Amino acid sequence: MTDPLISLLDQMPIGRMLAVRVVETGLRTGLSYDKAAAKARVSKTTAAEWAALLGIRKKNLAAETTEMRRARHASWALALAELGRMDEAAAWETETRRLETTLSRIDRRAAVSDVVGDFYAAPKAFLAKVAGTLESGGAMDAWAVVFDYFLSLRTLGAALAEDGKATWPEGVPDAVPPTPPWLPCDPWAVEDEDAWEAEVGAAVRLL
Repeated sequence: MTDPLISLLDQMPIGRMLAVRVVETGLRTGLSYDKAAAKARVSKTTAAEWAALLGIRKKNLAAETTEMRRARHASWALALAELGRMDEAAAWETETRRLETTLSRIDRRAAVSDVVGDFYAAPKAFLAKVAGTLESGGAMDAWAVVFDYFLSLRTLGAALAEDGKATWPEGVPDAVPPTPPWLPCDPWAVEDEDAWEAEVGAAVRLL
């Protein structure tokens, strides 16, 4: 095989790229290697080795824009399909499509915002706050971070309200990711409803 990416992915045992997807999502949403590995049902050492081999260590993910991530996921999907590993290819194709939808949604809403003025003032201010906590990137990357965080809560069984507040019928799980700095408090422990609405709720409801 002359394609370096295909050769690299061919070193991964069949099925392992599905677990890599879990590890990457965990690392991107703030989980430690221990917790990301536990979610993928592999050892911490294995998760760290995969991250180093595939360039998805925390520092790599922090420096990666949403567009860069979309391109990487697409290249992985194509390489896996070339290897005949269709289940894994489909999983990464799903990630690619999700990012493409996110980018398209933000483009459309940015265009609407230019027309209707301050209607999207709350989301724009919120995304600017999120972007300020990132090493690089703008509104698109900020929205991807917000999406990933709330998706991680839903994956853990949380019921999400339109304003971003979360509830767990059976209590908050141990594996919940750390609350990001762009939120004023844990989404499942909101005490000041007015502050949450002003800082988060109005924006998330439109996003």
